[in-house]
Amino acid sequence: MITGVAAILLEGQMDALHDLGRHGVRVGVALRRPDGPSRASRYTASWERSPSLWSAGYSEWFEGVLERNADAVVFPLQESDSFWLAAWRERHPAHGHRIAVPPFDALRIVTLKSELYTASVAHGLAAPRTWMAPTVEAALAGIEGSAFPLVVKPQSRCGNRHWMRGRLVRNRRELIGAIEWALTNIRFRTEVSDCWPDISTPLVQESGGGPDRPITNMSGFIDRDGDWAALAHRKRLQFPRRYGNGICFESVPLNGALAERLIGMLRSIGFVGMFEAEFIERGEERLLIDLNPRAFNGMTLSLARGLNPTWWSYLVATGAGEQVKQEMRALRMQQPRLDLVYCRRLEFAATLAGQSILCGFGPRQIVDWGRWYLRNRSVMVDPFIADDDPHIGRARLRTQLNAWRKHPRDFIGTYVRRGSGR
Repeated sequence: MITGVAAILLEGQMDALHDLGRHGVRVGVALRRPDGPSRASRYTASWERSPSLWSAGYSEWFEGVLERNADAVVFPLQESDSFWLAAWRERHPAHGHRIAVPPFDALRIVTLKSELYTASVAHGLAAPRTWMAPTVEAALAGIEGSAFPLVVKPQSRCGNRHWMRGRLVRNRRELIGAIEWALTNIRFRTEVSDCWPDISTPLVQESGGGPDRPITNMSGFIDRDGDWAALAHRKRLQFPRRYGNGICFESVPLNGALAERLIGMLRSIGFVGMFEAEFIERGEERLLIDLNPRAFNGMTLSLARGLNPTWWSYLVATGAGEQVKQEMRALRMQQPRLDLVYCRRLEFAATLAGQSILCGFGPRQIVDWGRWYLRNRSVMVDPFIADDDPHIGRARLRTQLNAWRKHPRDFIGTYVRRGSGR
């Protein structure tokens, strides 16, 4: 049972757990599955199993946890958790300082891709041309001015009842089929769609390239006064390869002009807290394609380079905002390390093995990635391999191997298919 803690992590995101635990915060972890590796972490002070987010008993459970842990700050893992927490805070404003999510209106803008596109363009941020497709006719009407291939995608992952992140279409026939499928199959929780009716409308977006297209990730934090700090990484490999989570990131210098435009947009919509923005690289352009308002994949690299978004969120929530300003100021005055890289070693090995089976990677690519790993091994960080938290790696290995054994089709679809991910 979660008791006597100062912070509560929903689903126990490992990077956030390390960020708080290494700063001396007692952390409680709520897990929907009891085999999460965060249970094995030395920084987990207590844990308990939580009900499903959308179940009838979740609200009662959550409020009971808060009653047992006076003034604990709560952190989400996914967009659905963020939505639920922001909506709960709207109904319980007296406890608002305990919920580490952006304001509800700001969350809507960064969560719904159509609204994010509109806000981006309004603030001088380049983005792939995007239009809503409530009908097949609307999808076809937007083609003028764009070239195939295009991507059909859902508005958000918040409250979704589907698995699709994106579907590449190469011609009108494929576009019609993808839109017909999306209109029939993409559904969201009524709790979300009642608040955000447009969330059910699929989008059509210009494609940024193939499965290994370069992507720049900008991670950072912005406080209530608009002060900020940020770092940049380049995503080198992801799983699934076409639309997925990052496996490998490299540190790169921050593009100051791009960061200022992004921060200007976040200030204008009233956004507060941690964020991660993804930009497709197209020549010298950086096109915004996604913005995560929560703990993000690859945060271990940000932590290693001096950016501590979960810790800063905790300080803001507990009234220590001036300390956050000082720490952000110190980071901006430093020269962050550029030699560090991020690699989720287990997924890296699975991707190389899987992609070699059907020649998704040729022999040359396999060799190049092997050399990349050996070249960077001494400056590599992994969220599940940490000298100060030795048990999480073994726990994660057991959990992941068991998941692959139970669901081999998921393993094949994620790691083996050429250009895997739809």
